Amino acid sequence: RAGLKQIQQSMSQGLSHLLPEWNSHETFFRPLNDAFYCPITYNLMHQPVIDPEGNTFERVAVENWIRINHNSPITRTDLRIDQLYPNKALEKLLQDEKERPEDQMHPSIRKWKDEPVPRATDVELGGGAVLEQEQRLQIRDGTTTVYVITSTN
Repeated sequence: RAGLKQIQQSMSQGLSHLLPEWNSHETFFRPLNDAFYCPITYNLMHQPVIDPEGNTFERVAVENWIRINHNSPITRTDLRIDQLYPNKALEKLLQDEKERPEDQMHPSIRKWKDEPVPRATDVELGGGAVLEQEQRLQIRDGTTTVYVITSTN
C-alpha cells in the first residue's frame, strides 16, 4: 500500500513538471470494472442478477426485458425470470466500493450509493399505477422498446 502511494506521488510530481496547470492535489480514480454496469441500462447495478449463461443485469431491467421478449437481452436464448439468481460476488464488490472512505471513493460510486434502488411499478407489470415522480429510461433494441422506471425521490 505504501509503495502505491509513492508511485502516485512520483507520478503527480512528474506530471506537474510536464503540465504547469496540473493540480497535484487532484485524486486519480481508476476506471470502474465494466462488470459493475448493466448491459441493458448502462448504469451501475443496485441489484445484480445472473442468468444461466453467466450474464449479469440489473434485476428490474432484465425482468422487464424478459416479460416483454421472453429471452436473454444478450444471446436471445429463451429465458425466464425464475432462472435469475442474485450475483452475490458482484454485490460484494459493489458493497466494498461503497464502503470506501469518501476521499477514496470513485465519484460514480459516490453518486450511485445515494440513488434509490430501481423497482418495478404496476405499469411494468401491466397495471395502471405510476410513481408520482419517475424517470423513464428508454432502451431500444431493433423493434423492441423497454422502459425501466425508477423512482427519483
